[in-house]
Amino acid sequence: MTLADGTGDAEYLAALGHGLDEVFARPRPAVVFYVAGADPYEGDRLGRLAVSVGGLMERDAMVLGRCRRAGIPVAVSMGGGYAPDLDAIAAIHANTVREASAWARVACADDVARR
Repeated sequence: MTLADGTGDAEYLAALGHGLDEVFARPRPAVVFYVAGADPYEGDRLGRLAVSVGGLMERDAMVLGRCRRAGIPVAVSMGGGYAPDLDAIAAIHANTVREASAWARVACADDVARR
C-alpha cells in the first residue's frame, strides 16, 4: 500500500493495522525484525508523511503488542530521523526504546511464569 504525501496519524495507523492483520494471518514467523524508523514523522525532510510523535508511539505499541500477543520474538532497529528538530528525533527513538523495553520485561516475566 502506498500512502500519499502528508498522510497523518489516523490514516497511517489504519494502514499499519491492515498490514499487521495481513502479516499475522499468514503462517507464524519465527522472529520479527522491526525497523522503527523516524521517517514518517511530520517534521522529517525525506519521509514526506505527517505522523506525530504520539502517532509513532502508537505505531510502536501496535507492532510490538501484536508480536507479544502472538509470542513472536522481535529484534528492533532504529532508522531514519532527518528532521531539523533533533529533540523530536531523539524523543521518537527514546519512545521506541521505552516501548520495546516494556515489551521485553513482559516477555521475561511470561518466561519466568512458565517455568
